[in-house]
Amino acid sequence: MKEILINEEIGGWFGLTANDVRKRFNEAGDDDIKLIVDCPGGDCFVGISIYNIIRDYARNHSNKITTYVQGKACSAASWIACAANSVNKANKIVVEDNSVFMIHNCWTTACGDYRVMEESADFSKRIDSLMISMLSARSGKDAKEISKLMDKETWYFGNEIYEAGFCDEVISGGRDAESDPLAEMENKLNEAKVAYNSCQEKLRDEVKKNPKAYKDSFKKSYSAF
Repeated sequence: MKEILINEEIGGWFGLTANDVRKRFNEAGDDDIKLIVDCPGGDCFVGISIYNIIRDYARNHSNKITTYVQGKACSAASWIACAANSVNKANKIVVEDNSVFMIHNCWTTACGDYRVMEESADFSKRIDSLMISMLSARSGKDAKEISKLMDKETWYFGNEIYEAGFCDEVISGGRDAESDPLAEMENKLNEAKVAYNSCQEKLRDEVKKNPKAYKDSFKKSYSAF
């Protein structure tokens, strides 16, 4: 198995470049890949390039890519961690139970009159829409919900990353789900919790749309019981 590290700031003067990542994947050949992410984020344009390099590699190679969040996947690194999985769901995302995952809107600077400021704001929103699409596809959350989470800068810790839909498995205390039945049971319970939370969210949405219908339905069900 080939290990590829994304553990530096993305872009900037001395950070990780798209060419660095392309070279590392080209060197992997047909070996299975463990993509280790421990990154604070960085330049969104370089981040998009890296995301697409990983995605393109996953499209054109049959070898397995397991993304492993070893410490943090923040900002641009959050959606880079989702790249291989976006092509093939067999390419799992695994996180440590003390890892951190953060999503937020892109940052920029602008200097000029109100027209420049408005153009800059519109440009930022359009960039954010790309990130929303990537994160929504992975988590199963709709675009509006992801947008709200990014607006308030949302941090997830350990199991919260799984519950939010941004990974497939949480590693805790060195236990292996394949050899430890308790670890497997814990993963199943986490899956059930995610499904339960999803049902609750959908029910709340439906109640908001038509509260009277759902109130009457509940009364009839309770009465029959």
